[in-house]
Amino acid sequence: MYAGFWLRLKAFAVDYLLIFGYLLLVMIVSLFLIPSLEELFQASRPIAQLTGFLLVTFPVSLYFILTKNKQSLYDRLAKSQMVKSNFS
Repeated sequence: MYAGFWLRLKAFAVDYLLIFGYLLLVMIVSLFLIPSLEELFQASRPIAQLTGFLLVTFPVSLYFILTKNKQSLYDRLAKSQMVKSNFS
């Protein structure tokens, strides 16, 4: 199936909703389940930046790295395929 504009837009939206859900989960865990995790964000600047990197930047980047040449979650659900063009 050709992945047209609207299908790609839906895949983009699903990917970012998944990331938003992960960020919401991190927030809930840090506020309610492990409140001591919040102290790491209020510690010294290097510790706070490392904590932010490990909890936010690294997992999101890893998601995009792992799905770069593969299908995203929505693509798999919609059974769409990436088609290589001769122009690249």
